[in-house]
Amino acid sequence: MSSRALRKAQRDREEQERLQKLQAQLDEEENEEEAEDGQVNTASSQPSMFEMLSQHDEDGEHEPAVEPALSDPEDQEEQAATTATDTTSAAGAKRKKRKVKGKKTTAKTDKASAQDTLQLDEIDLALRSLSASATEENATSDLDDRSKLDPAVQEVCKLLSVDAQHLHASNEMRRLFGRAALGNDDGDEAGEGRRRNRNPRQGGLAGALAGRNTPNGRDRGLAALGLRRNIFIQGKEEWPGATSGGLGMEVVEKRPDGVVEYNFVHSRPYQDVQRQFETCVVSMDPNRLVQLLQYNPYHISTLLQVSEIAKQERENATSGDLLERALFSFGRAVHSTFPKNVSEGKARLDFRRPENREFWLAAYRYIANLGMRATWRTAFEWAKLLLSLDPEDDPYCVGLVIDQFALRSRQAQQL
Repeated sequence: MSSRALRKAQRDREEQERLQKLQAQLDEEENEEEAEDGQVNTASSQPSMFEMLSQHDEDGEHEPAVEPALSDPEDQEEQAATTATDTTSAAGAKRKKRKVKGKKTTAKTDKASAQDTLQLDEIDLALRSLSASATEENATSDLDDRSKLDPAVQEVCKLLSVDAQHLHASNEMRRLFGRAALGNDDGDEAGEGRRRNRNPRQGGLAGALAGRNTPNGRDRGLAALGLRRNIFIQGKEEWPGATSGGLGMEVVEKRPDGVVEYNFVHSRPYQDVQRQFETCVVSMDPNRLVQLLQYNPYHISTLLQVSEIAKQERENATSGDLLERALFSFGRAVHSTFPKNVSEGKARLDFRRPENREFWLAAYRYIANLGMRATWRTAFEWAKLLLSLDPEDDPYCVGLVIDQFALRSRQAQQL
């Protein structure tokens, strides 16, 4: 038994002893009161001196009447003393009755308060027992749910768990070649940008990518905190500082095995931009798409289409940057629980929804771009991410190529 239960039992025993003492004291006082009442009744049953005198006057008709003023002084003194004694005893009896009644009321009040205290203690004890039982039931239900989970599903989730640190190509480049490689790479990209500016079309793509041709004429960069806190892509400072335009994510279903299904959603303003994009596609004019991208720098469909245009013109760096910007926009729109479930291999996306298909397409093209850059560890992690989002159907058949990525990235133990 715990110390709390022992203290509770000792307190209850002391309370019972106190109640027994109070009850015994009440019984004694009641007995004394009955005895005093009997004495008072006996004294009151004896006739007083005035009654005896009146009775004597009625019975003795032939005897001369004696006036009280002519009576013996000693008899008068005795009569007055007897009367005073009777009055004093009656007043004392009344005062004693009041005291006894007061004691009874106090004792009853103490007894009622003790009973209320006992009832409150019993209620608290019952509530504690109920809370303890509820906690035990919840723990038991959690254990039962864990025991009901399919070991095969848990093993698959463990194998498909994704490390977000390996989703960033810059981390692999820094690990392979050091920080100097990133600086040189930035310089090369700057040189390529200068060469691209010689062509009007290429300059338009570069401006759309860097955000220099924004409608307000200013190049607003993204905040450093927003650049780092992204599960998919680490942002770049030269990207335009705009919102995702209404792209979001919602939870569709939480399954008993711990798997959570998500969906990307489009708000009404985002749907308006989507209709503008469809109009630009029907016009068959790439310049209109570039212009739409300047006004909506993080619209997914426009980014993917302009990325294909840059790829056809052999601007692989521009194409890759546009894909990264699209994935960066997806990363800003994910649900708060999505990164944790992705790291555990328990996040799912339904390929049948058009909003989700854009993410699949952007990720698959980005994997191909990573293969061209020979960043196989990052490509393998992205392939594992796509496979974990729908391991049963595998719409892009990532399972057919993930073994090659594992071998090239020296992750053969995960096969």
